Amino acid sequence: MLDLAAWVAVPPEEQIRKLKRANKTGKGRKSPKRTPKNHVDRPSDGTISPLDLYLYLKSRFGPPNELMMATRTTGTDNIIQWGYYFRSHKHDYFRIHGTSTRVEFFAVMPREKWIGLLTSIKSDFASYGKQMSAIRRSLKRWALFINPFRRAARTVNAFASQLAQIKLTEPPPRPMAMTRRDADEYNRATDTWTHDAFVAQMLATSIRMLAPVVAEAFVNFVLFVLGRPDVRKDTRVYDATIRQPIDVRVRSLHLFCDGFERPVDCSAPAFAGFQTLMNSRNDFLHGNIDPTRLTFDDVFFDSFYGGQVIPLFNDDRGMISRFVSNSFKFVEPTGAAGDWAAVNTFIEHVLSHLSESARMQTLKLLGSDFLGWDAKTGEIAELFDHPAVESLLIIPDGE
Repeated sequence: MLDLAAWVAVPPEEQIRKLKRANKTGKGRKSPKRTPKNHVDRPSDGTISPLDLYLYLKSRFGPPNELMMATRTTGTDNIIQWGYYFRSHKHDYFRIHGTSTRVEFFAVMPREKWIGLLTSIKSDFASYGKQMSAIRRSLKRWALFINPFRRAARTVNAFASQLAQIKLTEPPPRPMAMTRRDADEYNRATDTWTHDAFVAQMLATSIRMLAPVVAEAFVNFVLFVLGRPDVRKDTRVYDATIRQPIDVRVRSLHLFCDGFERPVDCSAPAFAGFQTLMNSRNDFLHGNIDPTRLTFDDVFFDSFYGGQVIPLFNDDRGMISRFVSNSFKFVEPTGAAGDWAAVNTFIEHVLSHLSESARMQTLKLLGSDFLGWDAKTGEIAELFDHPAVESLLIIPDGE
């Protein structure tokens, strides 16, 4: 294996014969032989670029030749993406796999030999530089990017789910005197209520701040995914479209995008709810202070001798109850839930104006956390259905 010049790609028919012989003799079912303790799998710091290695192997030996290539799916939903099966010096067989986790060499040897092997492979790249460059140019290059709509929508969904689970129960007004046991129980109930109220207030505030962001991210996503090629290619036109007021962007989607069967109905309640939501976002995003909107109570002060003041309220209520219960002003849980419902209703409304094929394409891409973009063609695609799935070989304890 260490002698790169001796590597020979094993034809599939020879792999099949070898597999049949192993099954017939039972060798294929035997446990692997124990190796010396100084023999290890490829060290984690023994790195090599999967792309460069693949270009090198394909330059030398052609397309991946291992039998399992016949069983993989046509897309990227594979644990093993590519594989080569080699023979060295007639009887030394080994595999190299490009998996969803890393490049795997099916061999064990001392660390210094691993480092030597990887160094030799990298040094041999220069011998096949022209071929590797030609193959690289033939590859379709994608830029992977984060779906901003999906990230924001998932965040709000998580907040909304947590908020829905909070049941706020305000303790009843307490009497002037209580037993120690009753007082302790009342204090625990009050602590629970104030804590839950703080968490609910935090979640509701986050939802009301992010809901308009999700709505605008959706509109921009539609413009990016379905935008006409001539619009997306002209940077000035595309940028000017994105900078338009949000309601104008929605009204003109059918003009700048493919896939719309008719203009978005802006007289529908779904659009009205969307506009109301967007009109209120500046107060959150810019921290606008408007006492007329945030007022929750009146207090009267009377002056007392010595510069003292006496606060007087209209209703007889404890300070904790007064301030905690009113801390939800403009971020009420019901209002936050209403904002999120308005966003989802608006999204459904816009999607209903698309053709079936455009709607299905948009829904698929909207639900993907990571997308691919071809800068040359402007194509957007979901490249990996399950990017979090990786492979792991489980061996018996003590191996």
